Order: sequence, then C-alpha cells, then structure tokens
Amino acid sequence: MAKVVGESTNRFSAFVKIYSKAKPLFDENIISEVQKLIDNEKAESNEIVKDLYTGQNSDISKLMIIRTKLEEKLQGSVVIQLRRLIRS
Repeated sequence: MAKVVGESTNRFSAFVKIYSKAKPLFDENIISEVQKLIDNEKAESNEIVKDLYTGQNSDISKLMIIRTKLEEKLQGSVVIQLRRLIRS
C-alpha cells in the first residue's frame, strides 16, 4: 500500500509540474477547476498527515479519488487546449 501511495504522490507531483508549465495556455474555467482539485488534494493530504501524527486511522481512498480526478482533468484539458491552439 505504501508503494502505491508513493507512486500516486509522484504522479500527482508530475502532473502539477506539467500544469504549472502549461497554465498560461489554459482558459480560466480550466484553471479554476484544476486549482480546486489541487486545493482539495492538499487539504485531504494534510488531514491524513494529521491523522498519522495523532495515531488515528486514516482513509486514503478520498485522496486517491481526488488525485485520479485531477489527472483525468489535466489530461483532458491539455487535449482541449491543444485543439483550440491548432484551430487558431
């Protein structure tokens, strides 16, 4: 499980780096949606860390769902923006 979470964290970080570089190409709606997902991921991740430090059980399923949604949104957004740029 730790390996899966570690790989998910690495993928999430890579997607956020890609997003940061491509952000100027995205329209405001996409930026807003992606930023909400990033903020949700950070909040959920902080909750899990807090739970671990206090010895409470934590459920990482919500975190994994947020990360999956973010990856899907970013992948779809890149395709949409590239199509728009090509048409221009």
